[in-house]
Amino acid sequence: LHIWPRGQHFLMALANLDGSFTGTIYMAREGEDSFARLSTEEAVRAFFQEHYADAVPILGGMEAIVQQMLQNPVGTLGTIRTKRWQAHGKVVLVGDSAHAIVPFFGQ
Repeated sequence: LHIWPRGQHFLMALANLDGSFTGTIYMAREGEDSFARLSTEEAVRAFFQEHYADAVPILGGMEAIVQQMLQNPVGTLGTIRTKRWQAHGKVVLVGDSAHAIVPFFGQ
């Protein structure tokens, strides 16, 4: 696991068994640095060159990044708030089972 933190967004790379990496970028849907602004090849190239130039070779090069960013859907990372963490005295959610998001965001 490697994380490139950059203020309001970050890139995370997970190693694969074949030695390659799977990258995920976490950022806002709208705003200055957001998925909404990365809708063209030029915008994706400029963004990654400015913020993640050191990660480009690890992620397969700029062409692979552009292709992935423009062809894959944007997912949702949300927070669910609830007042109840138990049900009828029989079920209790604790630790990572209580997370509606990946555990490392709850730490």
